[in-house]
Amino acid sequence: LAWGFHGLALLVAVGLAVTEWSTGSIRASLVLVAVALVFAAGAWISGQRVHQGIAGAVVVLAVVAAVLRPLDQLSNERYFVIHSAVAAVAVLLTWYAVRVIPGPWSIGARWGATISLLLPGAVAFIWAAALGVQNIGAAIPWWHAAEPKLLDGAYQWELPVSLVLLVGAGALLAPGVARKLAVVAGLVALALAAPGWPPVAAWAAPTIDLVIAAGLLVWALTVPGRFGLAAKSVGALLLIGHALMVGQGSPMRAMLVMTAVVVIGLVVSTAAPRSLFRPGVTIEGRYSLGGIAAGFVDLLLPWLAFTAVAAFGGDQVASWRVLLLVVLAVPLLGTAKLFRGYHVVAGMLIALYPLWPDLPGNESQAVYAAASAVAMTIFGFGGKWAWVRWAPLLPAFVTLLWTGASWYSVLLEPIGNVERIWAGNSQTPHVPMLHAIAVTLLLVPLATLRSVRVIAFAAVIPALMWLAVFEVPWPVIPAVTLLGGLAMVVVATLRGKDPVLGVVGALLILPGLAGALPEKWSTITAFALISVAAVVVATSAKAKEIRILAWLAGAAAKVLLAVSIGQAASLNPDVTAYLVLVAAALLLVIAYTPLSRGAGPAAEAAAHSSAAVALALCNGSPRAAAGVLAIWGVAIGLTALRRQTVPRASIAAALIWFAWILLLQAEKVETLEAYTLPVAVLAIVVGVMAARKRADLSSWLGYGPALGAALLPSLAAVLIQPDQTLRRLLLGAGALAVTIAGAVWRRQAPFLLGGATLLLLAVHELVLVWQMVPAWIPLAIGGLLLVGLAITYEGRLRDLGRLRDAVSRMT
Repeated sequence: LAWGFHGLALLVAVGLAVTEWSTGSIRASLVLVAVALVFAAGAWISGQRVHQGIAGAVVVLAVVAAVLRPLDQLSNERYFVIHSAVAAVAVLLTWYAVRVIPGPWSIGARWGATISLLLPGAVAFIWAAALGVQNIGAAIPWWHAAEPKLLDGAYQWELPVSLVLLVGAGALLAPGVARKLAVVAGLVALALAAPGWPPVAAWAAPTIDLVIAAGLLVWALTVPGRFGLAAKSVGALLLIGHALMVGQGSPMRAMLVMTAVVVIGLVVSTAAPRSLFRPGVTIEGRYSLGGIAAGFVDLLLPWLAFTAVAAFGGDQVASWRVLLLVVLAVPLLGTAKLFRGYHVVAGMLIALYPLWPDLPGNESQAVYAAASAVAMTIFGFGGKWAWVRWAPLLPAFVTLLWTGASWYSVLLEPIGNVERIWAGNSQTPHVPMLHAIAVTLLLVPLATLRSVRVIAFAAVIPALMWLAVFEVPWPVIPAVTLLGGLAMVVVATLRGKDPVLGVVGALLILPGLAGALPEKWSTITAFALISVAAVVVATSAKAKEIRILAWLAGAAAKVLLAVSIGQAASLNPDVTAYLVLVAAALLLVIAYTPLSRGAGPAAEAAAHSSAAVALALCNGSPRAAAGVLAIWGVAIGLTALRRQTVPRASIAAALIWFAWILLLQAEKVETLEAYTLPVAVLAIVVGVMAARKRADLSSWLGYGPALGAALLPSLAAVLIQPDQTLRRLLLGAGALAVTIAGAVWRRQAPFLLGGATLLLLAVHELVLVWQMVPAWIPLAIGGLLLVGLAITYEGRLRDLGRLRDAVSRMT
């Protein structure tokens, strides 16, 4: 209960004391301190550590507040300095008290002193940052800023003095690592605040920045401690960055600041790995600091050269050209093993400088981008990371974008000739020389592949652009394109290790062929070259898939070659069709020779496709189509001697029959047997061959349909049409021959089909005879036959049974 009343009384006392304290009187300050002492007395009596710690903090804060309020009434002009000084004194007393009175009281007092530093410290740092930003703003626009307005009156010393007091107090109060952070942060803020605003001199801000940055770096390299080195290095980096931005008001000032920064970086990169500032002492992280300094120098050297040209009166074009030269030269400065990784990373960054999208004058963006790729390649030679080999792809891609119109006119624009085949009027595309130079420079990144073959073939594209630059006459460019593409494809397929090279070559063949289309002779030459190259690949490539593709592509080229020759010579389409058929026959022959190397089916498929093209060329000419079908049927029939005898013989017979049909139609032949007998004979031959191969094949399946095709159409014509004496005679003779052959060779199908035909034909003849003689004669003959059959009925039944058994035993 007593402690409750004690707390309640303290709350009332605090409220009254704070109200009184706002008036600013000394008595009110004493009352505030008295309330804090009463709270401390209660904590001392309670003996609780938390209570005592809070009381220690409250006492320090109350004393600081009690001192500040009356001083505020005396002087408002220097209040910030006074506040900082009071906080510093409080920290000093707290530091001494901590040594005398250990325990929770000292901990609380330390927290109270820290809180008393927070407000002035935050204001001081924000104020210093604002002054730093103002100095940066005075340098805008860069290189063209007006001369800054310098300090005209007395120097504003309040902020620097306050920073010194606060930083000193913070360093005294903070433990270990926090003390280093406080000092580094204070030095950075002091460097920003020291020049003042307006500044005391135009050079004040960058000079102070660089001096304190150099001091921080020396400190980092003399006092051991990895965390301290990192904090000091970050602080120095911030000040160097601020100095660089503040110094951009004019080119001369920017050059001098950059020069100083480069000197600092060289000194640090030289001294850090050798411990020159403090020999014999191991400084953790010194190699990293030296590497970062060396990389920072690399990053700054091109801009230093760029600025130096402007500082001495050079124009923007000269500045950019010098920057480009320095970017290419920097890799030669960082080839030592020490800090090589840092040089490589920095080099990859500075190699991006030439990619600036807004170059002055008529400077070629393509050349700058290509030089960027070259610089990245040179830097990549010193790196062990895999990604450095691929880094030049970015500037190389940018180069191709800038030169797109040129290589498009050389490689892709000729494809439009497909719509103007044999129209003549071919022109050499226009390519600027700088674009050709840029694409040529891209060969340098390819050197990392260490393949003379790849570089040589890649040189085809810049070679084409140089030919266009020198305006060589047509058809030099399409010829070089076609030959280069064919060479790439042949080399890639023969080696079997360069798929990309093969794809690029195939893509080059298309514009090369398209560029040869304006004239007849060039078209024929292009198709001939493609045909030869396809044969070389098809017969020599290691991969079966490549050989198959080569046969197919070669077949297409040969067909087009034949068509082109025919069109160029103004030949009849029928003759052109036979030229194509010759190419198809050649492919078919190769398919059955060792030259096909396992790709025979592909070559044969290409041959059949070519024959189909030949047949298509015969549209409107049935005689020529019949010739193509007949010749190709014979060709397929010859292949039946090697494999798949029956299917191939059947196809060959079908083609020959179609040829026969077309020829008959062309000659307007109307005789039925002219259409049916040839196909029937061919089918019988095929059936007989199949029956020899397969002993289980019945005569009905082997050649029953063929016999039906030979006999039944003629039988139908005899039964339907009158005056068919010769047809009846020939049909009867043929049916008799078929029946006898079936009986002799014991084949059921010819025996039954021939016998049935003879029977129907005999009935037909009897009907005709009946109509020609008196009616009683056939009746008398019929009666006699019935009597004879009745007398020998049992014998005829036995004959019919033997006939049925004999027929059933036939195959």
